[in-house]
This record gives sequence, C-alpha cells and structure tokens, in this order.
Amino acid sequence: MKKGEKHTEETKEAIREKMKNSLKESYWTAELVERTLFEMIEFLNEDYEIEVSVKTKEGEKGDYEFSEKTVEKRKRRHHTKTTILQKFHVLNMDFFSDMAIKYKENNTIIRMLQTISETCENNVYNDAANGAVNAGVANLLLMTKHNWKAKTENDNKNANQDVNIELPEPDEEAKKRWEQSQVKDEQ
Repeated sequence: MKKGEKHTEETKEAIREKMKNSLKESYWTAELVERTLFEMIEFLNEDYEIEVSVKTKEGEKGDYEFSEKTVEKRKRRHHTKTTILQKFHVLNMDFFSDMAIKYKENNTIIRMLQTISETCENNVYNDAANGAVNAGVANLLLMTKHNWKAKTENDNKNANQDVNIELPEPDEEAKKRWEQSQVKDEQ
C-alpha cells in the first residue's frame, strides 16, 4: 500500500488480524521473526523527506535581522523502535526484548536485533548532524535510549581531605646543582 491510499475493508481486516496475532508468542516462528527483522532493517535504511522551516539572517555582523522563514526539504530516516513496531502493526511493545529472550541461541536473530538497535542510534545521530532533527531532542534520545553520557564524571574520593605528599630527600649532587642555579640567578 502506498502512502496516501485509503484502506479497504479487506486491508483493515488483514491489519487487525496481524495485530491480534502479533501478541501471540506462538505466532512468531524463527523464520517469521527473521523475515520481519530483515524488513525492519530495510525500513530503517529508507530515506524520506521532511520539510524544515529555516530562518535566514540578513544584515551586518552583529546586526542581524531575520527575514522570512524558508522551507527546506531534508532527508531523514526513522530512528525509534516504536515507529518500527507501528509500521509493522506489532502491538507487543516488548517485541525486541521478547524475541531476544526467545531466540537467544539463534545468532542470526540476535545479530539482526543488534543491527536494528545500532541503526536506530546511527539514524538519530546522522539526522541531528544534518539538521533533520533538533539537536536537543537527538541528545535526549541518545542518552535515554542508547546509553550515551553527556560527559564523563570522575568522583574524587579524597575531595574533602588534605593530601600530604612526602617527597624524598635530594641527594648531595642535586643539592649542589640547585645551589649553583641559585647563584647564577642572583648574578
């Protein structure tokens, strides 16, 4: 079905049936999961266009006036697993984790699930980099869904304690060199 086409009663019924079946664990055979995951990966790699309004600056440096907003078309990719589940009419929101548990011995399915997760992460980052997604929203998605950290924080366990460092006594030769350097500095 193409975008913009209306659903017929037959297609609506087929979607309803698929959604009901998606909740049944017995419905998801290994072959069906592999085929569905493959289609999901292809879906994630498809570009679609969005329209973004952009303000343009006019005037001298420091004295900018914004002219009218212009609309640009930018390419974007899907980057949330929820969007994928909606596209494929899967009602089980825990589908990915359930399939990882059910088919933990099947390396193909596990790799496909990892590919989906990594592709979602890459799509968020790339869309933010080319301006198709607000950078703040992308940052939030990366931190909450993909375990990115804003910055590395190191806790100093000795922050409130005095630190005493004992230096070794210099040997006689080092003392002489230091005294000679002091004499040179005075001259």
